Amino acid sequence: MSVKIIVDSTCDFEAPEREALGLYMIPLTVTIGENTYRDGIDISKEEFFRQLRASKTLPHTSQINPSTFLEKYEELGADGSELLVLTISQNLSGTYQSARIAAEQYAGKIRVVDSSLATTAFAMMVLEACKRRDAGQPVDAIADYLEKIRERLVIVCCMNTLEYLHKGGRLPATVSIIGGMLNIKPVVLIKDGKISILHTARGMKAAAKWMVDYVAEQGFDASLPIGFIHSDNPEGAVEVRKMLAEKCSWGEEIVQGIGPVIGTHIGDGCVAIACFWKEK
Repeated sequence: MSVKIIVDSTCDFEAPEREALGLYMIPLTVTIGENTYRDGIDISKEEFFRQLRASKTLPHTSQINPSTFLEKYEELGADGSELLVLTISQNLSGTYQSARIAAEQYAGKIRVVDSSLATTAFAMMVLEACKRRDAGQPVDAIADYLEKIRERLVIVCCMNTLEYLHKGGRLPATVSIIGGMLNIKPVVLIKDGKISILHTARGMKAAAKWMVDYVAEQGFDASLPIGFIHSDNPEGAVEVRKMLAEKCSWGEEIVQGIGPVIGTHIGDGCVAIACFWKEK
């Protein structure tokens, strides 16, 4: 029996990539001023960041509702296919809960998996799911595997600004103010959708070097994908990749820009590494 994979838009795959992987995407939405866009469909990443920099107010993002998920489940499961649903971390959005509510109303075989993160880390989970789908594994085997490896999934990120995390209520004002003083750039760890500050450095170059050293020293699982992430800063992602390649080797990789939903909270200019820590 075939498995169909449904994702939300915060995995940040572009349309050609989604098509090549055989994914079915449901978008979240982002509202900038009076205009509402479907994430991953109506507005490019580059145009979003242009509008973000020009906007005087923080864009508003909206989760997917259960009825939208249920409609997609019934459409894709009509031929008897098993369904695997992958979503943004439940600590970042109510989208996962909506997917679960819809699954309880769906009569077919379905598993809903919280990716535990978003953007490229989420995309890496999707890649692993696609490999196992293509190998003919049933939905339960795929979902069980994903729920096992996500415990080691992290993003280590050099933040260009904390302004948007503060505006979105995810950091206190005092932390944001300190981050803006003297060109201080925090390096943060994001795990299970929760953010903690690891280090602060003077300038992005020093922050990126510390980040690369930290990831190399911690040790990542090179048998799983590694991701290089940026928010409207592709040159930064290329440089971080080059720096890490001087210290480590790996197999599959993905270089990706952050999309509108996550970009609303992260802001522009960041660079990050997504990886699975080595098993202890």
